[in-house]
Amino acid sequence: MFYRHTKEIFSRRAAKDLIDYYGGNGGHNLNTSRGELGYALFHYAMISNIRPERVLCVGSMKGFIPAICAMACKDAGSGNVDFVDAGYDEANANNWGGIGYWKSVDPDKHFSYAGLSAWVTTHVMTTEQFANTTRQRWQYIYIDGDHSYLGVKKDYQLFWPRLDKGCFMSFHDVLLRRHTDVRYRGFGVWKFWNEIPEKGKITIPFTYSKTLPSGLGILQKA
Repeated sequence: MFYRHTKEIFSRRAAKDLIDYYGGNGGHNLNTSRGELGYALFHYAMISNIRPERVLCVGSMKGFIPAICAMACKDAGSGNVDFVDAGYDEANANNWGGIGYWKSVDPDKHFSYAGLSAWVTTHVMTTEQFANTTRQRWQYIYIDGDHSYLGVKKDYQLFWPRLDKGCFMSFHDVLLRRHTDVRYRGFGVWKFWNEIPEKGKITIPFTYSKTLPSGLGILQKA
C-alpha cells in the first residue's frame, strides 16, 4: 500500500494513485498528470482543521471525495464519514455521472485502498431514505448528489438543520449553468446556489476548464 503518512498525499505519484483508484476527474479542479488534487485538498484541509466528529458526503461516482475526507479523519485520528449514494446509473435523470457503482461493489473492500474502510460508513440509498434512518448531526457536509434544482434543494433542506452551528456545508458544481452533454440539461445547482444569501457564503472558482466551470460553494452556519 502506497499510503502511510499524510505527506504522501502531496506527492505526485500518491495523488495520481488516489485519483485513478477513486475516480477523481477534472470537475474537481484537479490535474491527474501533475498529481494536483484540486478541490480535494480544500476538503482535506477543512477537516484537518475543524476536526469534526462526523462528516457527511452525498454522492460520488467511485468515492473520490469521501475517500479524501476519510483520509483527513484518519490522519487526525478522529471522526467518521457517512457516505450516501443511491447507486443510480445513467438511466436515472440528474444523477450526474452515476455508473451504478455502489450496487456492484463491496464498499468496505473498495475503501480498504489506502486503509480507509474503518473511517467510512457507506449507505446505498437515497438521501431521503438515509435521513429517515438516523438522528445524526454533522460538522462538515459535502453535497454532490442529485444535480437538479429540486434535488440539491431537497438535500440542503434535509441536512442543513442537522449541521452544527459554526460548521460548514459545501456544494460541488455551483458555477456550471449548462452542460454540453444532453443528459445533464436538467442541471440546477447554480440556480439554487444563487438563491442563497451572501452572508456566510464563499464561491471557490474553477481553473481546469473554461467550458465546464464546476466550482465549489461553501456555507458556514451561523
